[in-house]
Amino acid sequence: MLPRNCSLISMEAFCSITCGLSHGRARPETCSRRDLLRAGTVLVVGVGLGLLAPGSGKAQAASNSLEFPELRALDDSKKESRLPEFRKLVDGVKVQDIAEGEGPSVEDGSRVAVHYVIRRSNGYFVDASYGFDRFDTFSFTSGSGDVIKGFDIGTKGMKPGGRRRLLVSPDQGYKTGTSKTSPGPIPPDWGNRRALTAHASEPLLFEVQVVKVR
Repeated sequence: MLPRNCSLISMEAFCSITCGLSHGRARPETCSRRDLLRAGTVLVVGVGLGLLAPGSGKAQAASNSLEFPELRALDDSKKESRLPEFRKLVDGVKVQDIAEGEGPSVEDGSRVAVHYVIRRSNGYFVDASYGFDRFDTFSFTSGSGDVIKGFDIGTKGMKPGGRRRLLVSPDQGYKTGTSKTSPGPIPPDWGNRRALTAHASEPLLFEVQVVKVR
């Protein structure tokens, strides 16, 4: 089997190796067509096993990729068997409570720190406050206009450790734009900000976990 860290080699070179092992010769021009086909099969199977082996770098990378927010929700390692349905708040904002949390509740004037994921309503990832090279919480003052109306309404009543999904209509979303100075949450990087701009006219799903309320 090929070493995991070896580079790709030409079929002729690999054939010469396999011919030498099976016939005691190593010159590629003496290999038969059958040898060439057999070498190709061994090469494909060997590379395939190398990619799929549990201990391989590729398999490890695929496993690690599951930690990225594109592929999972906030703290979804412990999946709840039954979640409540979305309920409607004022101005048509819908929320789904996942975990209640404990401590002081978010109210007007509260300084709130959260982790969030923004998705399109079909689940397509748009932005997150964590993952990759971003590990900061997003902070805002409730009721101050720091954030879009739907986010402000949807986080009211949440407590530290609480998790909630918010379904926000365009009317309660980014009506004033998605520039760095617009009500948040706004992605700090250009690529995700462009993605948010492209979908700001759609309903958006926010997955929010409150870290601190003061």
